This record gives sequence, C-alpha cells and structure tokens, in this order.
Amino acid sequence: MHFDVEKHAGLVNIIGAEFISQATEALEKANYQEAHNLFGRAFGFFIHDEPGVHLLAARAAAGCNEPDTAFARLERAVALGWSTTADGTSYPELAQLQSDPRWLDLAA
Repeated sequence: MHFDVEKHAGLVNIIGAEFISQATEALEKANYQEAHNLFGRAFGFFIHDEPGVHLLAARAAAGCNEPDTAFARLERAVALGWSTTADGTSYPELAQLQSDPRWLDLAA
C-alpha cells in the first residue's frame, strides 16, 4: 500500500485548522467547554506554533475552570513569544488566573 506523506500532512493541517476555526467561534460565543474540546482535538492533530492559538486555548481552558491546562497553554504561548504584559489582562477568562503564583512565573 502506498502512503503519500505530503498529502497526509496536508490533510492533517486542514483538519487541525478547521478545529481551530470552530474552537475560536465557540470561544467568541463564550461556549468554553466546546472551545476547549475543539482545541484539544486540534492539538491532537498537529503541533501549532502560533502563540495566539495557545492563548485562545488557554482562555477556553480557564473558562472551563481548568487552570492547569490553561497555564500549560500559556507557558507554550510565552515560549513562542507571547507576553503576559501585552494583553493578558484584556481577557476576562484569564483574570481568575492572575491571582495564581504561576501567573508571575509567566511574566518572569
């Protein structure tokens, strides 16, 4: 059986991008659980290197009261160049995380 790696990688990216699109729409509607589930599926398909996508996923996780997952996504966003001082206080979902000592670690 022939397996076309390039075609497979392209399909994986398309599917992952669709999950991210749907998750972003759910987040905009404050449907945190749906957004959180969809981001989880997207990250299951491929490793995303956009800090903004990890920030969106962190917001969804925080909205679901899953601070550990939210901080894991925020740590990845910071590693990719996002700064908590840039816009971390702009999102109500992240406000509850700012009293956690891990928030200060992100800023360091």
